[in-house]
Amino acid sequence: MNNVAIVGAGIIGMTNAVCLLEKGFFVTIFTKDEPLSTNSDAAVANWFTSDDSKPLLQRYCLESISKFSKLMEIEGPRSGVQRIPLILYFKSKEDFEQSVWSRESLKKLVNLTDAPPDRAEVPGFPFAVLIHNFLIHPAIYRPYMLKKFTKLGGKLKNKKVNALSELINDYDIVINSAGWEAEFLTKDPDVYPIRGQTEIMEIPKNLGDYSLNVEGIDAYVVFRPLTKDCVIGTTYQVGDSGSEVRESDKRAIVEKISKFFPYVSGVKTTSKAGVRCGRSDVRIETEKVNNNNGEEKLIIHCYGHGGSGYSASFGTAEEVVKYCLSFASNMKPRLSI
Repeated sequence: MNNVAIVGAGIIGMTNAVCLLEKGFFVTIFTKDEPLSTNSDAAVANWFTSDDSKPLLQRYCLESISKFSKLMEIEGPRSGVQRIPLILYFKSKEDFEQSVWSRESLKKLVNLTDAPPDRAEVPGFPFAVLIHNFLIHPAIYRPYMLKKFTKLGGKLKNKKVNALSELINDYDIVINSAGWEAEFLTKDPDVYPIRGQTEIMEIPKNLGDYSLNVEGIDAYVVFRPLTKDCVIGTTYQVGDSGSEVRESDKRAIVEKISKFFPYVSGVKTTSKAGVRCGRSDVRIETEKVNNNNGEEKLIIHCYGHGGSGYSASFGTAEEVVKYCLSFASNMKPRLSI
């Protein structure tokens, strides 16, 4: 009883799995990719929240902060979660005041203060603030979560799932965490791919103590002390599902970032690319179906996080756990013959 199948081993699927295992469910992840080689591997994973146009996603991002804070306090660096000083640049003070970062509740969560006077100047973006933000290192955090999943008794099956109905005869609950490929499993017309590419380089000596983000144009330089590297980016290519690295994007990213931070010009970088799951808002919804034996099963759809997969992962996982616990408490025991 309480057997759960999860489609997708990205950060959403893996977080759902770990949280369910901790509640006593038996969990199997189905993935066509190696669990450490999914789209989640290409993320910068610097925590942020969406704006008011996506209220559900915003809520789940904010709910995840306390989990990352607790994880950092208990596990320390081995979890891959830490806080970093990050300077946010805006075109004006008014732009800042209209952003989610200006809200008092969020200011406290990220310890927002005035930007240091010795900060790098960014042409066209004169107003800046300093936050102490959560950074999740994919190269450390993903293996950490996989190890936790395995230790808790989770199982992995390297198999592509073509239809959710394939699983309802063998599992009580099926969770659709397939990312943008949920489009093929659900025929959801609201789903679309968003390709992203980032560039990784050594931390420049003249970067100073602060990571940098230019708001509104997908331009950032984020240093990652635990892995001793720096990530710059990014692209936001709506409708593009190509996961291959492109030299043209590499050149475009370095050129874009160099306009704001000249020391990036001419550096050697390593590219990573992935495909985000775009949607008007994140989908956390359930549907009940009957299998071939007439038994009621639960399907949970959990996708559409866009570029906020890491940021919202614990918030959406908590919602998934609630649905699973509710369904499990009302399940009728199977009759043995």
